[in-house]
Amino acid sequence: MDYLCFKKARHKIKRFPCSGEKIKNGFSLIEVICVVFIISLLISISVPFLSKTARNFYFKNKVKQIESLLKFVKKKAILEDLTYKFELNYYKNSYIVWVKKQEGESSYYEIKTDSLLGIKKLSEQIYLKAESKNKENDEIVFNSQGSATFCEFYLSDNSRRAKITTTLSGEIILEFL
Repeated sequence: MDYLCFKKARHKIKRFPCSGEKIKNGFSLIEVICVVFIISLLISISVPFLSKTARNFYFKNKVKQIESLLKFVKKKAILEDLTYKFELNYYKNSYIVWVKKQEGESSYYEIKTDSLLGIKKLSEQIYLKAESKNKENDEIVFNSQGSATFCEFYLSDNSRRAKITTTLSGEIILEFL
């Protein structure tokens, strides 16, 4: 029968090994391997879920950026008392923002060139899609009163879709499908 040796030191009882007893410090190799295995198992289960969540967040963020850009163009048309055209090119997966210039009695559209507007290509993971398959371009014209032309287009990646609709009253509606 083993007996433990105790010494009283400053009102605390400390355990000291008796002669021949070994002190065990740290973990055994089996315990460390088990912990590493459990952690790697949890990571391997969570990574696919987290990457799907990240892709979903990225898609929603890009769609909301385009919705915000449409709202920005509408507000810019109202504030500057000009007509703006938001042109979608389905084949090139891009959009162009035009502003209508007036010179005397003639008017023409000019590409708006600033940091947010102008010719922009969508990222490679997100695609513009028209309601009908034979359509190459679509345009949304925002006038100075805030109204717009009707347009309906889709944004998609491999697994998600969103629909953006502009109404004649200038309302911009976003739906995730």
